[in-house]
Amino acid sequence: MDAILIDEKDDSLVFDLKKIFATFNSHKLLLVGVFVLIALVMICATLFLPKKYTAKIELLMNNTSSTNLSEFNPFLVTAGTESRLPLSDFVAKPAYLAIIRSPLVMDKVIKDNDIRYKKGKKQGELVSAEDFLRNNIKITLSPDTTGLVEISYTSGNPETVYNVLASIIKNYQMLNHELNMKRAGTDKAFLEEMYNETYANVNNLIKVAGRSAALPETQGAGNIMALAAIKGYSSAASTVVAGASRQYETNKRAEVGLAAEVEKLKTIKARLEWIKSVEQMSEASSNMVVLQEPVLKKDFEYSFPLWKVNALITIFLTIFMYLFVILFKHFFGTKVEYSMLGDKIVYGLKNIDDLKIILLANAAKKVGVVVFDNNDKFLAELGNFKNVNILKPEMSPEFVKDLNASEDVVLVLKAGKTSRKSYLKMKNLLIELHKKDVVEMVC
Repeated sequence: MDAILIDEKDDSLVFDLKKIFATFNSHKLLLVGVFVLIALVMICATLFLPKKYTAKIELLMNNTSSTNLSEFNPFLVTAGTESRLPLSDFVAKPAYLAIIRSPLVMDKVIKDNDIRYKKGKKQGELVSAEDFLRNNIKITLSPDTTGLVEISYTSGNPETVYNVLASIIKNYQMLNHELNMKRAGTDKAFLEEMYNETYANVNNLIKVAGRSAALPETQGAGNIMALAAIKGYSSAASTVVAGASRQYETNKRAEVGLAAEVEKLKTIKARLEWIKSVEQMSEASSNMVVLQEPVLKKDFEYSFPLWKVNALITIFLTIFMYLFVILFKHFFGTKVEYSMLGDKIVYGLKNIDDLKIILLANAAKKVGVVVFDNNDKFLAELGNFKNVNILKPEMSPEFVKDLNASEDVVLVLKAGKTSRKSYLKMKNLLIELHKKDVVEMVC
């Protein structure tokens, strides 16, 4: 029955592609229906779901305004019983990130914006800093060494989003100022103590040095040498020489110590003047530069739900549901689908003339044509062909006998309308009768 397949290509890939295309083409209305249904659901979700607004700020953290501005301090304090370290050792990356996240900042932000639990056992109470950081707020540090911190916050109220971000900036700056003031005050007290102690030492050394002011250095040394020349002849002179020598050495040590203490006093005074200046500057100092201020979003500038995202979700769900329904109908449907047909298929049989041409080309063979779906007009048109045996799939002994007597078999059916159960019975019967060269014509 080669003439029946005269317009078909013996290429399994082509057959498969045709079958796939025919399967999708036969479910066009299903595709449109699924798309419309999902699109309506997503439109309703976009219009009626609660809106979410998101804004962000960018902060550049640096050390140019540490507690006592130690980067610019030529008199950095390192002495004393405690370590004197610049703020960069305390507020270096990622420590300033921990300070932003700390309750010292977040508790004030929560209180400023009256953020409370809306449900649960703690309903009505202020949210804890831990829970606040866990929900809706995101704080990230740039992976490079720039010290760039990005903070974003999401809420159903755009004013709340703006106020929360502005409050984070304000409260961090206040905490930074407080740390600056505290550190500057500590250094100032330490330096004042050192200054007073050194000043007292200078005064004592001045008194010691003053007692030898009447005895110049050259004259004192000459008198001692003169007394030393006669000390072997007079015990009184020996006593005087020994006392004069001790006094001379004491005076020399006092003069050297006085010069050192005076230099130390000058250095401490310079440091103290610097720290007093820092104490005045610390009120305006900050180790944070705001690169991006918070922006008050408009009502239509919501971050969720998004039309573009929902459109992509609609397309994805449409394809998924469409394929799911096709597969479901293939395995569990009650009607014949293109995906169930064999390899020899004639697609798009529009009218009986197409079949007549094929049967005339095979006039020498006895062809059994099994017509499903009780198409009486179709049967009447083929009644004049002597080599054609028109059969109805009734599964009677007479039907089986006529089918077995046919040299070739043609199944005429309608995809999506022919009974799946009847079709499968017919296929099983053809296998038992060893009728392998079966052509399926889909109309």
